[in-house]
Amino acid sequence: MKKNMATLGETRSQKKNAEKNINSLSRTRSATMSVVRLQIAMFEHRVEQLYRCGSLRASSKENSPHDLRALQHHRVDVGFDGISADSSSPIP
Repeated sequence: MKKNMATLGETRSQKKNAEKNINSLSRTRSATMSVVRLQIAMFEHRVEQLYRCGSLRASSKENSPHDLRALQHHRVDVGFDGISADSSSPIP
């Protein structure tokens, strides 16, 4: 029966390790959410640039085919090392 029982020190160590894992996961989630927010902001900024230079136009209909085609030809990649934009039209 003694083999199945953990010592108080082992239990505390397991608890401490579990708390470290939870804190690590929390930091990872926070960093991931920061990257996602950055990607969304960069996408919104790029769409605004495309609209200003005339590649996108305002539409009274949602999901206008013209707007979707314009978006398909422009890509924005956001990474940890910065941003690179691949576009067929110049940025004003």
